[in-house]
Amino acid sequence: MIRSIPILLSVVLLLPVAPLAQDARPLPDRASFLAETRKHLRSNDLVLSQYVFRQTDTRISRDFAGRPEETNVRVYDVYPAADPSLRYRRLMLENGVPPADLDRKDREQAAKVKKWADQRAHEGVSDRAARERKRAEAERHEAALVDEVLALYRITMTGREWIAGRPAIAFTLDPRPEYRGKLDEVEIIRKFKGRAWIDEADHELARLEMKVAEPVSIGLGIIARLYVGSHATIERGKADGETWLPTRSHFVGTGRILLIRRLDIDLLSAYSDFKRITADTATSFTLPK
Repeated sequence: MIRSIPILLSVVLLLPVAPLAQDARPLPDRASFLAETRKHLRSNDLVLSQYVFRQTDTRISRDFAGRPEETNVRVYDVYPAADPSLRYRRLMLENGVPPADLDRKDREQAAKVKKWADQRAHEGVSDRAARERKRAEAERHEAALVDEVLALYRITMTGREWIAGRPAIAFTLDPRPEYRGKLDEVEIIRKFKGRAWIDEADHELARLEMKVAEPVSIGLGIIARLYVGSHATIERGKADGETWLPTRSHFVGTGRILLIRRLDIDLLSAYSDFKRITADTATSFTLPK
């Protein structure tokens, strides 16, 4: 369940910053605007699986008083794959220094890719069919989760604002306490509320701000617990001039892990240098010359 939290946040998003400029023109019809937006909703993980890109993570550690104590910056080149187990986050720099074991990790990744390709070359019809069914089921689950999120939240249109020089329609997202979802993930998602800005021309998410409105427990609170006030921001744009992709995300949260260890997260991620690959590519990673 811990590994699923970033995915859940991405899906929720699909649905301290300077004030956004207001626009006084009449707003579009809410129902038709949201219906068109639904056609464009995809999780960030799914969209990013079609690109090689650079990810820069800046993590700030804080002391018990909440004061910044240490900053760590890691730069990755991320290589997606048809099989998620082959996704490769290639650490290029940590605080400006290349890792000493990069060559070894590259060789290990190349060996994993070769083994996967050899297995695919010899897989039977039934194995291939099972793999395709698993992929189709994952896609159906994501679509069902997006529908659950849209049903869970009371979505209120609040105005038109400008983001990155483009008009966007702003919404508030408030969970309906009476809604009972069919998927287990809904019980975690209902603990979040926030705001979303949808690009008016492209019906794509441009910005999302979500915060924890009720404590979020994982494993009945034994594995982890996220406190009220923890919040996330995701920004998206036409990163390759055509496709809407995440450009920046920021998560700040406090809580507990295993009932004892303090959880204090301040993680800023920036995404850049997108290079599209085909959806069926096994992996775009090859050993550098």
